[in-house]
Amino acid sequence: MITKENLVTQGLDQIAVGIGIFDSDRCLVYCNQQFRKLRGYPAELCIPGGSLERLLQYSAERGDFGPGDVDQQVRERLDEIQQSDQRRIEREMPSGQILSIRYQHLADDGLTISFEDKTEERKAQDALNLSEERYSLISEAAEEAIYEWDVVHDRFFASPRLKTFTGHQFRSSGKRDWRWEEYIHPDDIDRYNETLAKHRSGDLSRWQCEYRFRNAAGDYRWVSDHGTSVRDSQGEITRMVAAIRDITERIDREAALAASEERYQLITKASSDGIYEWDIVEDSLFVS
Repeated sequence: MITKENLVTQGLDQIAVGIGIFDSDRCLVYCNQQFRKLRGYPAELCIPGGSLERLLQYSAERGDFGPGDVDQQVRERLDEIQQSDQRRIEREMPSGQILSIRYQHLADDGLTISFEDKTEERKAQDALNLSEERYSLISEAAEEAIYEWDVVHDRFFASPRLKTFTGHQFRSSGKRDWRWEEYIHPDDIDRYNETLAKHRSGDLSRWQCEYRFRNAAGDYRWVSDHGTSVRDSQGEITRMVAAIRDITERIDREAALAASEERYQLITKASSDGIYEWDIVEDSLFVS
């Protein structure tokens, strides 16, 4: 017959966290299987009556605390545990395993120690940090500003370069109380909406549009905006990712060239003289 005590013991052995309970003399009262497995303690050290000092000594001799005098390392950790009411640390083992270790004092000077394996969680966080660092470096190196719109949660994120050339502030949380269309020149809004509509419908896998964008100073600058989207299984857009750059100088040059050519045409039409131009290098002739 399974007793309630055995049932509790079996239940505690199933959890992923290692738990050890010590009395006021720092002798082990109880520990589950994960307590022993996560720290790699021999079974003979994890029996009721075993001392915390002996467990710490085993860890020190194994090199868990790094190089140094074993007895001094044990004394330092016993003092740290005794002086702090609650203490949580994260330690990387020589094997590469990362443990979250928590010391919690109980009534009558009892003590619980818990171990939780954080290795995979920390690897995932490190990978995420590295990915975000790459994204930041790429965003800084690129001539274009990069932005992302989480359509489902209505969150907008942008690289610092977007703030640099627009002057607008974009919250790091992604929350917004504005619409992108508010900054587009009235004469260009229809073309912009038409392009986005074709992209949303799936007629365009990517969109590209040139339009005038109003910066924080109230001036309109020409921009080239292009990007693509992530869609769900129903084909609905869930996230848009795009790059945008200032092309005002290019547009100004093109406008100046067009104006110059127009003036040339007007002059040649108004003149009674025949006008020609000979490109000596290319040996080509242009005549009015």
